[in-house]
Amino acid sequence: AAVETTTEAPAAVSEEEERMEAKIQEISDKANLSCDQWMSQARELMSKGEASYSAALDALAMCVFQEPKNGAAMWNMAVLLIKMNRSSEALIQMENAIAADPKNKEFRRGAGSMLFSMRAYPQAVKALEAYLELNLYTESWQKMMEDIYWQREDELVFLREADDYDGMVLCMSKLLRCYLELRRLRHADRMYQILITLQRHDHEMMENYATFAFGLGNLWNGVRFMKIFMEHQFEHSGMGTMEEAYEVMTAHMLRLATSGFDSHVVNLARSLFLAGPFAAEMIRESCGASLLPDFTTSTHTLRQDELVNILGACVVDQQLVPSLLQAGASKVANNIFGWSSLLHGVNLGHSGAFDSMANAGMDVSHRTLLGMTSLHVAALRGHSNLVPAILKAGVKPDEVDEYGRSAMMYACELRYAADDFSKALNIPASPSCPTPVVKTGSSPLRAAAGEWLDTYRPLPEALTTDSCDIDSIPSDMSPADFFRDYISLQKPVIIRHGLTNWANLKAKLQRQSLDRVYGSLEFKRSTVPYGDTFGLEYSISSLHEYLGYLNQLVAEAQSGTAPENAEYIFSSLAPDHPLRSLFEVPAALDPNSTHINTRTVQFYVGPSLTGAPPHFHNFAWNGLVYGAKRWFIFPPQKSVYSKQPVLDWYRSYTPGHALECTQHAGDVLFVPALWAHAVINLKESVGFASEFIYGAAEFSL
Repeated sequence: AAVETTTEAPAAVSEEEERMEAKIQEISDKANLSCDQWMSQARELMSKGEASYSAALDALAMCVFQEPKNGAAMWNMAVLLIKMNRSSEALIQMENAIAADPKNKEFRRGAGSMLFSMRAYPQAVKALEAYLELNLYTESWQKMMEDIYWQREDELVFLREADDYDGMVLCMSKLLRCYLELRRLRHADRMYQILITLQRHDHEMMENYATFAFGLGNLWNGVRFMKIFMEHQFEHSGMGTMEEAYEVMTAHMLRLATSGFDSHVVNLARSLFLAGPFAAEMIRESCGASLLPDFTTSTHTLRQDELVNILGACVVDQQLVPSLLQAGASKVANNIFGWSSLLHGVNLGHSGAFDSMANAGMDVSHRTLLGMTSLHVAALRGHSNLVPAILKAGVKPDEVDEYGRSAMMYACELRYAADDFSKALNIPASPSCPTPVVKTGSSPLRAAAGEWLDTYRPLPEALTTDSCDIDSIPSDMSPADFFRDYISLQKPVIIRHGLTNWANLKAKLQRQSLDRVYGSLEFKRSTVPYGDTFGLEYSISSLHEYLGYLNQLVAEAQSGTAPENAEYIFSSLAPDHPLRSLFEVPAALDPNSTHINTRTVQFYVGPSLTGAPPHFHNFAWNGLVYGAKRWFIFPPQKSVYSKQPVLDWYRSYTPGHALECTQHAGDVLFVPALWAHAVINLKESVGFASEFIYGAAEFSL
């Protein structure tokens, strides 16, 4: 019988198999490509955009497969991996490229720049210093940097003639930033001066270095570079020629140092926190003082009187006053408010610094435009230690200011200094001071929450009080009265419902509105405001991400996993920052009447039980749009500067040691210069704050 046979049809080739065969054929076709050809193909693929990055990476990998020591291919892989947000892999390829070609300056400098952009500062320092060593033919950049520091400017020509000069200067600028971030203040000091020598026209850097030097107690360098910066500002603003600028700024040299005494004290605290265990050695080197007063570098806290003593010792031991007078500084120069260098010295409160001015023949009887004498100024800060010397110089205790107030009346208004001041004047305090009365204005306004939450976990009972130990005034107080009663007296006060244009702010800063309009803006966040300036950890995120973090805290609190200290956004806003358009000075502080000069505008947002530990700075006001805050305010002589998270500080706080007050939505709280204050958010809180200068702190001609 015939057998029926069938022929099987060939199996269909799948699309995947076809793709693989095509890939094998493509690899076979390219098997003979050289490494250079693979790199050329990679560059072509990279030029086509992100969609071709993976293929370009494959091409570079083929090159490295063929030539395992090809540093250029490894370097290009690192660059491409950075673009693909694969940072950890990029770092490995960078290291491989440098290992393959350790003398390649481009690799070292490029690695430093990449690591810098990734905020990997220790690794960036290593790469950038290695680049400088290659470019300047030295075995140790740090040794060369120290040698350069002690050389004359005309001996540094070799730096300007170095290879890749522009790249070298850019590298040095990034290295300076790394030193600052890593708290290597000695290295930062050296690098600042090298960069200034190379970039004489970078006046912004001169200003930054002057502030840095003042904060280290190096008053000579601070004056020197601030003078150059101010001369440029004088000419640039059309006030006169450079020759006229030099003459004017020479006359005001002493004021360049003394008008910033308050800021120097603050910056000194931050420098000491950054220096940590090396603080004493650093200050001795920078300040030059042979005998510094005893001070402790507590892990978390510095006392204001310690800082004043350190700064005063720097003034005395550097012979700042006689040296600047000999160099042409004027004894009688003062600012538009009539504050002289000697009155700045009284404001500081250091006996040695004051004596150096008085002994140089400066006028102790000089008055400000408000009629304040040296005694009035001493009363503002409670500096009773200066009273005997001021009286000996002929100032009368019964002299009054333009408002008819004597120095003792100042002390009575500020309360904390009255007893010591009356003893120094040798008069009884009780007849001189009426019974203190805390003014009470209108009641706090209970505003709508604006979609912001109350507290994500229970508040300590002591924080639930609504008491207020400082004056509470209505929002309709005139700027003239506010200036007379609070700014001129440097007296803290809360203005109920004091925010100008509050209705607009409430609409713009509602939670959903803030997220929708400003959610993409990025801010630093940490457990302490400006934590990075103290060497504390911080992160950067968008406002939208941070608002998500606030929601996460609520969930974590319910499960018992919430962090002990939550993160807080408190950030200075650049002049062109989008949120800056919402900022407005409260009516009671109208600059046209009070003559205040706004220096910083700050935005804050954070959950309950975050805030700021005790700290001090120039004059400031805080306007709360939503939420509630509990304030703890300390007069200058009892002030400390802390970098602890505020809840950690609060656990050891003894009630009654500060003036306390609760700020509600719509309220504005005014804090005078160098009055320390700690603040705890009682609810999710959002608003603006601003630091300003007035009077003694104003450098004007």
